[in-house]
Amino acid sequence: MHSASTGKYSLIIVHDRRGRDAMNAAGVLPTFAGVAVHDAWAPYDTYPQLSHALCNAHALRELAAVTELAADSDTAGQWCWATQVAESLRELNILVNHTEIPDADAVAEQVRRYYDGVVIGAHTTRAPSTKLERKHHAPARRLRDRQGDYLPFVTDDRFRQQRRRARDPDDQAVLEGVRLPVNPHRRRTFLRHPQLPRHRLETRHQLLRRPGHIGRGSRLDARSSMNSGFRPS
Repeated sequence: MHSASTGKYSLIIVHDRRGRDAMNAAGVLPTFAGVAVHDAWAPYDTYPQLSHALCNAHALRELAAVTELAADSDTAGQWCWATQVAESLRELNILVNHTEIPDADAVAEQVRRYYDGVVIGAHTTRAPSTKLERKHHAPARRLRDRQGDYLPFVTDDRFRQQRRRARDPDDQAVLEGVRLPVNPHRRRTFLRHPQLPRHRLETRHQLLRRPGHIGRGSRLDARSSMNSGFRPS
């Protein structure tokens, strides 16, 4: 099963193969020229016309595995490069994606912490003695060599525009030069004074309403309702 998704739509297909043949059959990546966010699976890199962005969620899972191994080893309680890199990725997400105007100095500091962590991680795991250590060397080397693919949301203006469109759908039309059609069935909206009634029934006096408006099933009692203020002489 293969899927390709945007913020609004998802395409899911079933194919006998798992590699490039299936992705070509889906018909998305062969002609796509935008930004594709994916994991580090090698067949994705066979589409050179794409702008590749590696998924940070996958990276955080890999870093968590390295951190858990370090906590269970003889170096428990010591500094771990994977912990620092994971913290920097989370801080960059907050600084860039959840603030109106990111602090440039704070962003640069977190990018530096990210780079220092992956360089140290790639260096300390360059001569692994076990299969598990070799497995942890791969993400450290990839995070170092493909830093631009892991952090495009920090430097690429297309990601900033995407965040603006996510916050304000009308802003998408401005950025893309699209003119939204007017709904012919939508009523025009006018500025209204807050003290003016919002519905035509609110302009009617309460005494002019039918008795049914008072309550469903209520009856009109001539002695109590209409003649409550009448006194016979």
